[in-house]
Amino acid sequence: MTVALLIYAGAAGIAIVEGLRRAMAAIGVAPRLTQLQDLLRAFRAAEDDDTRQRLILQAGLRTLALSFLLFASLAVACLVMLLPLPWVPTTTATMTAYMVVLSVAAVAWWRLR
Repeated sequence: MTVALLIYAGAAGIAIVEGLRRAMAAIGVAPRLTQLQDLLRAFRAAEDDDTRQRLILQAGLRTLALSFLLFASLAVACLVMLLPLPWVPTTTATMTAYMVVLSVAAVAWWRLR
């Protein structure tokens, strides 16, 4: 059972990295961050309070939306990580080995890609 758990841990680490990478591409993190930076530049350049208020509200709402999308992506990654735990005896050694293998596999896959 422990070997199967460790194999799953390696596969889960790779799946988490790929899932987060694809989620970031689908969400469009880079363009959204660029839009936020543009809004903040426009905020600095604005002369009247009404324009500043409108721009800061837009930036705040876009930041909130991006935060929710990133949180949802991380929540799915956590679910993938925690999926086998109800069916596995959770001793300290087993959990430590699971987390180490999952982390090493995820970091190694991330660095190789």
